[in-house]
Amino acid sequence: MRLIWLGALLAVLASPSAAEDVVRLRRGGSLRGEIQSQSEHEVVLVLASGEIRIPRSQIARIEVARDPEAEGVRLIKRDEWSLLLLEKRVVGWMRVLHWERGNLVHLEEHRVLLRQGEDPRRERRRVEIVDRRGSAREYLWMESRVGHMEVWSGQILNGRHVRQHRHEGRVQTEANAWPDGASLPLPMWAHTLDNLGVSTRTVLDPRTGEFEQRRFERSAGRYFGATWAGTIVATTPERVAFARRVHARADPRKVAAAAMLHPLTPRKPDRLVHHVAAGVSMRAPDKIWVDSIEGVEDGRLLVLENRSSFARVELYTGPAVVPADGWNGLRGQLGKAHDFVARVGDAVDGLQRIEVRQGKERMLGLVRIVPRKGEYVALVGLVPLRRWGTERKAIAGILRSATVTE
Repeated sequence: MRLIWLGALLAVLASPSAAEDVVRLRRGGSLRGEIQSQSEHEVVLVLASGEIRIPRSQIARIEVARDPEAEGVRLIKRDEWSLLLLEKRVVGWMRVLHWERGNLVHLEEHRVLLRQGEDPRRERRRVEIVDRRGSAREYLWMESRVGHMEVWSGQILNGRHVRQHRHEGRVQTEANAWPDGASLPLPMWAHTLDNLGVSTRTVLDPRTGEFEQRRFERSAGRYFGATWAGTIVATTPERVAFARRVHARADPRKVAAAAMLHPLTPRKPDRLVHHVAAGVSMRAPDKIWVDSIEGVEDGRLLVLENRSSFARVELYTGPAVVPADGWNGLRGQLGKAHDFVARVGDAVDGLQRIEVRQGKERMLGLVRIVPRKGEYVALVGLVPLRRWGTERKAIAGILRSATVTE
């Protein structure tokens, strides 16, 4: 392995790509990509696997050229979003994107671990590109966190594999022969999902540069490329955005403003309670209301309980048998933990009154059901009969405060 600085690195990256802008270099050769920005000092060119900054002093000219591989409509074959869970708590998200255009097939896996307490936000992005015959063309693996970034990338052209490792301002480059029949792992994973059967192939580990025999089979599932030790739950872009908002760092301006308040200045007594995987938030009236996810059973996702009166709000989700009406499914879920469940009267302002009995205990409650793309989200507020008069208003307020993300 040897160090090669910018001039040689640009020549290495000058293989054909699915873009139109062409940068001709003074030393000979060219780079193809999409020009993102230009200044009197440099040009930022985006390749399929990432961006590169080219000093003006090394550029002979810039032109637009048609690349046959870039012609045609961009066809997205797979665009899947997932939440990453550890011990029932959402700690990150992942997106897998597979699109094709012209002769190129592009696979991308983007994984983010959200900030958790003192643990910083961590991000991993993988891009692997092959032609329609499955022959490797280009790859990138990037890992980053606050103050740190490391990138492994490479291109394969005419049987030669040129590989770069970028870390702490240094670029290490090596060139070797690409083994006959070798593949990139993400395209092989996608091919296995789209075609029945089992195969063992020689694939590259993008971080080490080593080749290994790996068995591919459809039963490995859609998350072959995830390498995640916890639970992976399919979700939507909207719910990923919700997770990012919940885990976002506090606004420094709001923190500073709160710090300037006099100690005797009244604060809001309520706080937000979230169930990130379900995409639901609600407001707890005060500190007496304690939320819990661990130990929740019988289909409940979250319980918010008043430790003084034993009133509680429970969160459920399930498939809606009838569109916009999840009562039948909810009644079945409630029936797992109670002897008797029934509606009382008609719903008022979106809240349905119910009665629940378990042994000698009798409880009254309110239910709010929110339809969501073939399923329902239900918030159930239950109060011991003797406390119904004093806790009904608080229960109704919590249910009405709830927001549900698609």
